[in-house]
Amino acid sequence: VQKIWGHQYGVGSYRSLQEITVGVLGVGSIGNEVIHALKFFKSRVFGFGRSKSPSSRILLDKYFTSTELPSLLEQCDYIVNVLPSTPATRGILGNNVLSCTKKSPILMNIGRGDAISEDDIIIALNNSWISSAILDVFEREPLPSYSPLWSHPKVIITPHVGVCSKTEDIVSCFLENLERYKNGDSLKNVINWEAGY
Repeated sequence: VQKIWGHQYGVGSYRSLQEITVGVLGVGSIGNEVIHALKFFKSRVFGFGRSKSPSSRILLDKYFTSTELPSLLEQCDYIVNVLPSTPATRGILGNNVLSCTKKSPILMNIGRGDAISEDDIIIALNNSWISSAILDVFEREPLPSYSPLWSHPKVIITPHVGVCSKTEDIVSCFLENLERYKNGDSLKNVINWEAGY
């Protein structure tokens, strides 16, 4: 700990949220919350998903589908992955797709770890395709102690704690859905087996 007050380094050495472009990969319920928060702070927000017209589209500055991922990546200062794990999303950020970036964005993975492998993250960092990675989820969990991500100076790791389900919240959701079921109403948090989540 340095115990140094940061003002001596200059106030203008950061960018405000109004000045950044964020690509949110996954525009479902979690992605929508991320989008709402960013738009509140006047960020420019791009969304990415499989649907042609997601409910969040009205808030987005631009929406991209799977064939347009490289175009989204080249315009972002931050990439926030909240995609679920499906056959279509596994490895979606691998195979050098991050080489499309032009701004060396920060990658935040809070969705599922299999969207990008550890090796692909290291390759992207070493080639400056991304400037850093903030990772809450991993291809293998727990992340093995021998993973090079642990010691990489441009990686911040949290142990899959971005969202924790509390027992009382699960029980509350179940009881609410039970009442909805009894009343013939639509249920919350229903799995779409065809979509894979």
